[in-house]
This record gives sequence, C-alpha cells and structure tokens, in this order.
Amino acid sequence: MREFDFARFLNEQGSISSKDKAVRSRVAKAKKVERDLGVNLDEIVKSDDHTYAVLM
Repeated sequence: MREFDFARFLNEQGSISSKDKAVRSRVAKAKKVERDLGVNLDEIVKSDDHTYAVLM
C-alpha cells in the first residue's frame, strides 16, 4: 500500500473530523489487513473481482 498517498487522501476527506487520530487508525487497520491476508491493497482495489475474492 502506498501509505503516504492513502494518508493524504484521508486527510483531504471532509467527512473525517478528527484527522490525526482517524487517519492513523485507518492506515493501521489497512496495514493489518495487508499483513494478515498477505495482500497489497493497492492491487486488490484495482479490480472488483480481486476485492470480492479477498472478501470471500
């Protein structure tokens, strides 16, 4: 995962009120998913089929 780009994207979202804490939490959760499932989220989200396969 391109962590810096993901964090920047989250910081730009108007719906997130507590930027620092919320962004760190979301990045940490994404990194945990990558570690636990052995995937790269950048690759997974490129295709609905890949996303569906990981969810199953």
